[in-house]
Amino acid sequence: MLSKKDIKLITIIIGISLIIWIGYTLMRPKGPSIEVIHGNTVVERLDPKVDGRYTIQGSYGELVVEVKDGKFRITDEECPNHVCSAMGWVDSDGYLPILCLPNEVMVGMEGQFDE
Repeated sequence: MLSKKDIKLITIIIGISLIIWIGYTLMRPKGPSIEVIHGNTVVERLDPKVDGRYTIQGSYGELVVEVKDGKFRITDEECPNHVCSAMGWVDSDGYLPILCLPNEVMVGMEGQFDE
């Protein structure tokens, strides 16, 4: 049979665990973001629910990432072949990132580039 001290200890442990769990739940991100990576560094995190145009500095020149209706694309870029802007829209729940090799820029959903 449990003593009063045991019951108090169990109650305290459960209470602390509950507080930690609630804090973790409230502080975690609300969903995946669109990551823009230049080289090996994340230079921008974009919310797929917020429409906008974002200018990113690459190794070769600037490029513009457009986010609209949960999709993203590269609209303008300074590079020789313009392959990345020709890729068109990528759905934010898709698995295909956009790579701009001359600018060393990758645009994709959070976690796609993890090793």
